[in-house]
Amino acid sequence: MKDSRSASQILFGFLPEQTVDVRGGVWKVARWHVNQILDVDADALRRALITAAAPWEATGLDGNFVRAMRSGADVRVHSLDRDRGVTVEAFPKKWRCKSEGCGRLHDTPGASCPCGTKARHGQLPFVLFHDACGEIREPFYPACPQHGQVRMRLPGTANPTEIRLSCPICSAQLTSAFLYTKCRCGQTGSRPKGELMEFNVHRAAAVYAPRAVVLINPASKAQARRLADAGGDRAALTWVADAMNAEWVDRLDGGEAVAIRREFERMGLSESRIAAALTAAGVEEKAPQEVVCPPAVAERARLEAGQLALATSESRLTVAQMLARAPASLKDRFGRVYPAALASAKVERVDLIDRFPILTGHFGYTRGNQDPGQSRLRVFKDKTAFVVNGDLGATEALLFRLDPRAVRDWLNRRGHALEPATDSRSAYEAILRAVGPDPDASPITRDVTILVHSISHRTVRHSAFFAGIDRNALSELLFPATLSFIMYAVPRGGFVLGGLQALYENDLHELMTRVVHDESRCALDPGCAANPGGAACAVCLHLGEPSCRMFNTALDRKVMFGSQGYFSN
Repeated sequence: MKDSRSASQILFGFLPEQTVDVRGGVWKVARWHVNQILDVDADALRRALITAAAPWEATGLDGNFVRAMRSGADVRVHSLDRDRGVTVEAFPKKWRCKSEGCGRLHDTPGASCPCGTKARHGQLPFVLFHDACGEIREPFYPACPQHGQVRMRLPGTANPTEIRLSCPICSAQLTSAFLYTKCRCGQTGSRPKGELMEFNVHRAAAVYAPRAVVLINPASKAQARRLADAGGDRAALTWVADAMNAEWVDRLDGGEAVAIRREFERMGLSESRIAAALTAAGVEEKAPQEVVCPPAVAERARLEAGQLALATSESRLTVAQMLARAPASLKDRFGRVYPAALASAKVERVDLIDRFPILTGHFGYTRGNQDPGQSRLRVFKDKTAFVVNGDLGATEALLFRLDPRAVRDWLNRRGHALEPATDSRSAYEAILRAVGPDPDASPITRDVTILVHSISHRTVRHSAFFAGIDRNALSELLFPATLSFIMYAVPRGGFVLGGLQALYENDLHELMTRVVHDESRCALDPGCAANPGGAACAVCLHLGEPSCRMFNTALDRKVMFGSQGYFSN
């Protein structure tokens, strides 16, 4: 049996060991056919996987995957062979006669039924799974020991305990042993009787939850080398701290000299010849002013800054550039209206990236509780390496950076004591220094992450209207240590719609106005507002799971609105 699906559908919905509905039947993906192993930055991918799998490491349910990544284990990115796709197999292999009054179970869809029906039998959608190990199994339905047949009566409710098995010949009631199946792994899951497997329909969210990783990965390694030549992540953080005003990292004050020196060093020139060449070119060697903050904080901020630098390495359009090339009729929009809207939203800058290089993939899955770290992580592997099933694409994106001065003032209003600051850079450094030696344990890290994440979600929800893109087709990447986030259109079908570019060139001021001034209450208030985990729900702030990399955690409307909110004057 053959069928067709788009590559993006397969990437997100036909992953190894996942059960799927195809042509009226239930199937399990047995194999992804690989076209090629994609060339990605292995170290950057390992870092991204360590971050993505951290919740499972914290609960001891990662199967030592994070340790393997830290030790440099081989990891590969497999792209789908679009001609061969995936191989699926029928699962579960149990069918039920659809004839009224029959309900006999059969091992094949075309088996002859004693009731005489000629119709094709319906496949049962039920599976057994165990969250402690991730195994999935076909349920066993015992037949009558005397007549060798079994009939299933479905209750018409979602309660599996109401399913009744009996003999269609003698009407003897048969045991519902499928509800009490022990897993062979011997481990204890989250159910009250943790050794038992859970019975559910195969499409239930608990049966299979893919675990995704997203990585900024320029198509050309020249961009990564260009960043390294300019000073790497250290220089990238300086670039971000200086509000990204320079065209790129290698255009920082002193950055050009660093890049030229690295190139000459690769050519094998002596120190004296390099110095002479720089002097002849009129390039002054001047070390960029590095950001000063605790080492662990600096490491995290540098990694994020390096990702932002790679994201903008191939293209970046700024409001200032649009103003410089705008006709007279648009000068007011880009020179006055846009800056005023950004200032009102306390956003330092918004830039368009029309060639945003993104790797989207899945490194494993879980069964059971969908909260990160609450059930066993099963990672994908081949014979010699860990595997990420994914795809590289270039799409359009918008880069947002909050105003460090406004973030500093907001943190002070929340009771944090930060150093005085006179400009954007000093405010940003004050924030980083206030985090302290351990960013993971810092309340400032938590507050800033919630702020950046909440504003990102509100921006995505409003952007869908202006960009003409379905909300679920927009995703986010968060960079809280740099006070930034990127909103991008999910690459699908190999083309870019252009909705974000149209938004950026025509409606950015309207978007910022809505983010700040549109309805801040929720239809489910006061219940939503009273949520101790944060005032956020599917009505007001949540996004679809593929769009949010933090599973709709670390969200709170109250950080944006009210007397202590970020948008308050």
